[in-house]
Amino acid sequence: MEWIHHHLAILHSHPAWLLLILFLIALSKSTIILSSVLPPASVMLMTVVTLAFPVVPVVIIWLVITLGATGGSLLSYYLGRIIITRNYFPGLMAKYHVALGKAQNRLQNSGLVILFTSRFIAVLRYLIPMAAGLLRFSHTRVLFTCLLSAGVWTALYMLIAKGISFTFF
Repeated sequence: MEWIHHHLAILHSHPAWLLLILFLIALSKSTIILSSVLPPASVMLMTVVTLAFPVVPVVIIWLVITLGATGGSLLSYYLGRIIITRNYFPGLMAKYHVALGKAQNRLQNSGLVILFTSRFIAVLRYLIPMAAGLLRFSHTRVLFTCLLSAGVWTALYMLIAKGISFTFF
């Protein structure tokens, strides 16, 4: 128990480490390669957010998690772009060409809404941005949609961790 108190004291005296941990958790939970081997985002983020509230302003916590989550989604998006541009899986792409065409037609109409809502469903959090890269969605639209959905997602996590009644400054 003393070991835990010792490390908590270190984290409280170095809030930059807490911010780095929050950023890396949000980044990794929104990236396709890392997310599947880590514990659930809710457990990880809630724990560190609860530790960070007493020593870091709420707006800074929100900003760091939002940027980390957006960065992870963009990594997944660019992974999809690289796969399709460099034709890494030609047999797989040829096999599912018809299905990808249908998905592209459906996503062209409501793709940004799907991209926004995918943030709130664990597996889709990183699969849909990668699919947007595979389907060559616009860079700026994906960036702004991911940034907006990450901001809302972060605010909801923070409201749950702290409770509804807190101030932002």
